[in-house]
Amino acid sequence: MILENETLDAAAKRVLMEYAGLSGISPALSVLYKEMIYSPVAFELLPKRFTIRQLQNLFSAVMGVAIDNRNFRKKLLSTGFLVPTDKKETKVAHKPAQYYEFNRAAYKKALKERNSLMFLANWAY
Repeated sequence: MILENETLDAAAKRVLMEYAGLSGISPALSVLYKEMIYSPVAFELLPKRFTIRQLQNLFSAVMGVAIDNRNFRKKLLSTGFLVPTDKKETKVAHKPAQYYEFNRAAYKKALKERNSLMFLANWAY
């Protein structure tokens, strides 16, 4: 989970360092990556309301690759796992991003239908 006033990058590094202390960074990244695809752990690492950019940065940090913004957004929104809120970012130098919340019910339904975030495992970089 992201601590108050902690950036996503700092939170990702903190979580990865906690895992690294247990078994080495490479195995930890591998385990975290698999968990992020097959379970909702990525959404648990983010605040309750998050932007798609924050989620993308988390996946990118764990996978160690740059992810195309448009493809990530399109594929993620097509899953139904995100619910848009009426809130937007404030005090940013760029266009404020929409906040989303994780739709746990849609995720559980997708699990029953054997759907997941597998598109991330086959990502075209």
